[in-house]
Amino acid sequence: MNNIKNNKRKSVLPNLFFGLSGLLFCVAVFVFLKVVLLETASQSLLPSLSFTPAVVQFGSISQGVVTGKATVKNISPKSVIIDSVISSCDCTQILIEKGILHPGTHREISFQWDTRGRRGKSDTLVSVAYFIEDETIKRVAPLSLSATIIPDFDVIPNELIFHSNKSESLSFSLKSTGHGDNDTKIKEVTVNHPAFSVVIDDTRTSGIISFDSDFWTDNVRQLSIQIMTSNKNEPIFRLPINIIISENNK
Repeated sequence: MNNIKNNKRKSVLPNLFFGLSGLLFCVAVFVFLKVVLLETASQSLLPSLSFTPAVVQFGSISQGVVTGKATVKNISPKSVIIDSVISSCDCTQILIEKGILHPGTHREISFQWDTRGRRGKSDTLVSVAYFIEDETIKRVAPLSLSATIIPDFDVIPNELIFHSNKSESLSFSLKSTGHGDNDTKIKEVTVNHPAFSVVIDDTRTSGIISFDSDFWTDNVRQLSIQIMTSNKNEPIFRLPINIIISENNK
């Protein structure tokens, strides 16, 4: 009986050893595949194109059309095929040679940015659409353009404030900033509410807007004066109107 028990123990040990070995082997294969898959996935997420400069900074500029250039470089180990260019608005035009861009090589991208009608800090995006060789997924590399845009004129004040229970008149005027067109005139003014009327003075640079509280109805949002100007960079300017609702009208 003891011999039989000993033989059984001897037969179990090799089986247990091979079982543990197989389990360890499977775990090792799983870990290896996981590492390989994660590395492959992380590499696929890395950008293939880089821009120099990374952001095109124009600084302070006047309204109008500004031109610029940047360099796009293939920083991946594979060739890429430049397919097309994309802009975030119709204010930009982009030019780049399409086709294959080999690893480590670069190409010039040029663009025009129409900043007319924009004021203050402004940004826009231009992008290069491309494929990595042997892949069918279209990728996009964005390039940001940034500037502080100084308008040709300002409107003083920058907001008209009225009280819903009070008929009153306020004046507004155009003031040159010293950039671009220094002789901007008011061609026409419209208001999107019947409680307001506007008179423009003879110089065509200022006006008076009157508010008649008898015609006030709180049914319009985003009230504003729309000023049509002679300025080619900003032919339409909207001056906001703020109505302070009185307690009696609530």
